[in-house]
Amino acid sequence: MHANYEGIRKLILTPKDAWQEIEAEEVNANRLLNDYQMVLAIIPSISGFIGWLFAGESFFAAIVWAILSYFLILIGIWAFSKSLVFFASSFECTLQEIDAFKIATYGFTPFLLSGVFYIIPPLSWLAILGAYSLILACLGLSKFLHCASEKLIGMMISGCISMLVIYLIVIFLSMRLCGLATPFPA
Repeated sequence: MHANYEGIRKLILTPKDAWQEIEAEEVNANRLLNDYQMVLAIIPSISGFIGWLFAGESFFAAIVWAILSYFLILIGIWAFSKSLVFFASSFECTLQEIDAFKIATYGFTPFLLSGVFYIIPPLSWLAILGAYSLILACLGLSKFLHCASEKLIGMMISGCISMLVIYLIVIFLSMRLCGLATPFPA
């Protein structure tokens, strides 16, 4: 699945069908990074840049925030995939590295898309809609994770907590490294 309108629409509106396609696709981590993550990570970064300018921040602070957030988002997606593999082994489940990377890549889609709300500072709080990423990641986990059903819930909870913690770290780091007082343009 590429970062195109049809693929993203399917992932958001009919995630079970999309995860079936994702499961069947032959893809490597480089292709996921180049064709999907790097494209969608531009949305919150550029939107935030514009929003910070509208909010009265300096051009320098806004551009530094945009660049940092872009790379921190990519690192966050990678870290989430690694945490999924770690938790899978802790729960005596099996999860292939590429499948964990698919879950992280496609699971973060709503988070990345919701970054468009950063453009208009009074609407930046709507980025909370990116929480739909938790649901997508859980659907992906249920598709790719192989373990006893009683361990699946614990694994999903651990994965969701991991995703939330990584999301908060990305926001906090991008905010603090730029010397900004709030996490979103306001």
